[in-house]
Amino acid sequence: MSQVNNFLSSYNDIVNVTFIGHSSKKAIYVGSSSLPDTNISMIQGPNDVNPNSLNWSNLTSDATINIWGCNAGSGGSNSISQSIANSSGANVTAPNSTINFEEFRRIGRTIH
Repeated sequence: MSQVNNFLSSYNDIVNVTFIGHSSKKAIYVGSSSLPDTNISMIQGPNDVNPNSLNWSNLTSDATINIWGCNAGSGGSNSISQSIANSSGANVTAPNSTINFEEFRRIGRTIH
């Protein structure tokens, strides 16, 4: 999470942030599960960093955050995506079910 926070702190006028990888209703898994401070999470544990702890101050007023990870949007107001939206003040998009990245590859879409 220190690398994510370093990125957020190092660049001015960030208009878009995209997280791609594993996630759940309550967490985005950024790093190795065996290391501390590796998840953006609403769960309070040694591997979890609350979205309020991240430096969102360099996002522009119209910034967007995209989460490409399964179920990050499910749970409505109790989801990790809503928690990030509340913390960052940005618009957040996230799926409320599973994502099959293989399907994107088969139909020729490019994921950026």
